Amino acid sequence: MKVLFIGVGLVHYYNSFLNKLQKNYDIEVLNLVARNEGHAEAGVFQTQKDVAFKIIQSDEISSLHFRRYPRLASILRQEKPKIIVVTEPYLVSLLFDPRVVWTLKRLRIRLIMKSIPFRVPTDQEVRERIAADTHYLGNLSRMPRWTRKILRGLHLRFMRWLYNRPDAHVCYVDEGKVIYGSYGVASPKIFITRNSPDTDLLAEVRTKLERKKKPVRRPYRIIHVGRLVEWKRVDMLIECIPSVREFFPETELVIIGEGPQKEALQELVKRLGLDSVTQFAGGVYEPEALGEFLLGASLFVIAGMGGLAINDAMAFGLPIICSICDGTEKALVRNGENGYLFQDGDSHDLARVIKAVFSHPQQMRLMSDRSSDIILNNININTVTAEYNRAFRFVLT
Repeated sequence: MKVLFIGVGLVHYYNSFLNKLQKNYDIEVLNLVARNEGHAEAGVFQTQKDVAFKIIQSDEISSLHFRRYPRLASILRQEKPKIIVVTEPYLVSLLFDPRVVWTLKRLRIRLIMKSIPFRVPTDQEVRERIAADTHYLGNLSRMPRWTRKILRGLHLRFMRWLYNRPDAHVCYVDEGKVIYGSYGVASPKIFITRNSPDTDLLAEVRTKLERKKKPVRRPYRIIHVGRLVEWKRVDMLIECIPSVREFFPETELVIIGEGPQKEALQELVKRLGLDSVTQFAGGVYEPEALGEFLLGASLFVIAGMGGLAINDAMAFGLPIICSICDGTEKALVRNGENGYLFQDGDSHDLARVIKAVFSHPQQMRLMSDRSSDIILNNININTVTAEYNRAFRFVLT
């Protein structure tokens, strides 16, 4: 069975997922990617190293939120996949290309939409915004009120139509059932897959590192892993360190990642006098190198948006402090069990929570064990691939 993925790029962690999906099940994975790296944003690491699936490269055209491959119809005729897994920006253009639509019908190709979906409004929320005349479609204030209402009503109808076109949905978060269900998508068509790096590989790496030399966790070392972009709020994490150091002078910070904010963050560190206790390690993508950093820390903190780095940190037994990330944290971080949630955007509350965790070292060790347990038994690469496979079997039957 051939399954074609569109819109996932060649991001290193998703490559591992596609490799595992192909290996675990009777599936031939194809990945359609843009020649110019397509949807990848600043700081996103892409690679073809260790890829076991077939990569198809083609020219891509992007316009606003939508992206399309002009040669998609011919690619489908040549490869004849049974299933396409596609993200929303590509789904829209796919459904408005007559050649693609005709090819889908002729070859009986099934469609699955892949999404987080983070901050996608429900049908009722959209209706409330229309009633309140809020500008969720952008600034339409110069138009007459009745025109704005019609446009927003048409947008709502379009969303209902769009979300009901796929044969199934695969979502990272539980809210997917409620969100897409509100647009009339039947519950059996919505699969909550969650998201995961290759936790089997991470477990092997952790065992190897622990056997090679007993890792020493620095008791007050905080680590952040993620792109250095504004919405990760690494600046807020840095700004709360002086407050934490007043109570725990040995507190130090390791920042792993690359991105457009790196220089500004380094300037902030200098301004706060934290040069000697802050390390910018750059982008670390090799599992063993990342594992050494994670095993040397005692606490993982993500101050803003993010997601998969939480799985990485938990796989190496770290307690987690986070707020609103991308929705996946709700299943991973059990407040008081393997970490804590702080008030979104509140640096004072973040500092308070870090100090509270550092104040109870024995509880930190219990949280460490609980993080490892959740990855081992609840959310890992095998649970995710199994749910994808269930979605595939569903659309084919």
